[in-house]
Amino acid sequence: MKVMRPTWMGMVLAVGGFFIFSSFAPAKDDGQMLALSQDLPGKNNVGGKGSEFAPELYNRLVKAGGEAHLVTFQWRRDFEKAEQARTSTVVIFLDAEGRYWGMDMYSKQPVWVPGRDPQKWLDRLYPNLITKLMTVRTDAKLAGKYADLSRVANAAPAVPAAPATPAPVGQPSARVVESPGTPVAAQ
Repeated sequence: MKVMRPTWMGMVLAVGGFFIFSSFAPAKDDGQMLALSQDLPGKNNVGGKGSEFAPELYNRLVKAGGEAHLVTFQWRRDFEKAEQARTSTVVIFLDAEGRYWGMDMYSKQPVWVPGRDPQKWLDRLYPNLITKLMTVRTDAKLAGKYADLSRVANAAPAVPAAPATPAPVGQPSARVVESPGTPVAAQ
């Protein structure tokens, strides 16, 4: 029986593609659901509140008892000078199958990241940027655990808070400022 080469190659590519791309498909667990929540402030940098996204997602994952890392880094394009670097934050979390996923305010879905090295996570998430790791905040008590909403007393999805009224001119705002976190040990 003669098999046509294009048909055979098409089947091989289809099966191979399935296995390759299925490794990028997120597991459907509570950590994934939290990361995909549309009520996270700053999602897609809506309203210019992008700086609120990562700390809020990190807090939700930790509240659900999951290992999460709030990774702050500087980034720039290769044609820009080091002085032009900008600071950004991404959340890395562990899923129920022991894989790590990264999510920032622009991601439509979490992206699989290999290993436990924060700089390698950044290299995987931002391959076209020059990144420099600044800090990593994590709760060591949650190492190896995944987010599970059944651990939370009130597991209902968070409701966006009402907009805060601005502080009068000349007075400091009551807004909480993100702490710098715990520096990463030298590797």
